[in-house]
Amino acid sequence: MPKYELASGYEGPRMHMDEKHLCHICGKNEAQMVQAGYGGSGALVILKCSNCLAISNVSNQTPWYGLELTWKEVEGLFAFAKIEILEEKPLMNGYHHSSRVDEYGQIHYWHPWWFVKTKFGWIEIGWRKCVISIDWKDTCVRATPPSPSFESRTRDETGSHAYSIDEAIKDLTFWHQNAIYMHGR
Repeated sequence: MPKYELASGYEGPRMHMDEKHLCHICGKNEAQMVQAGYGGSGALVILKCSNCLAISNVSNQTPWYGLELTWKEVEGLFAFAKIEILEEKPLMNGYHHSSRVDEYGQIHYWHPWWFVKTKFGWIEIGWRKCVISIDWKDTCVRATPPSPSFESRTRDETGSHAYSIDEAIKDLTFWHQNAIYMHGR
């Protein structure tokens, strides 16, 4: 008999306190629910893995629907946009806060975002819900990417939300062209 089941209205999978679930960090079926609740932002379950000791949040508001932007993909996006990468740092996903520390003290994030240093400043990039969030507020460039009038998406002078890899390349290329125009090579 389960000790706890999420309230009705939760649209995700049924989870019980005494069941083991897939750990999003190590991939083993060793994560167990330690806390659950239902509030204004939907249902939230906190899992702890007995294998790697990772603690992760799972919710019916989990934002990326299984998408991950790997470092190789980020390198590819920046290469297509002709942006030289000077340094990179993985960041905790802004919407799903799962991480673990390995035996060497290194932090590993599940579905990380990336902080990428260019000669014009730092760009933050990663999947957010169904879009690739590109944030260049930490650069010297202020430019709003164009968007066809039929398309409704978030964009302003400090970043954009791209619905595809192609749009992300276009927005990064736009940013880079403006950086060169405003500040030279």
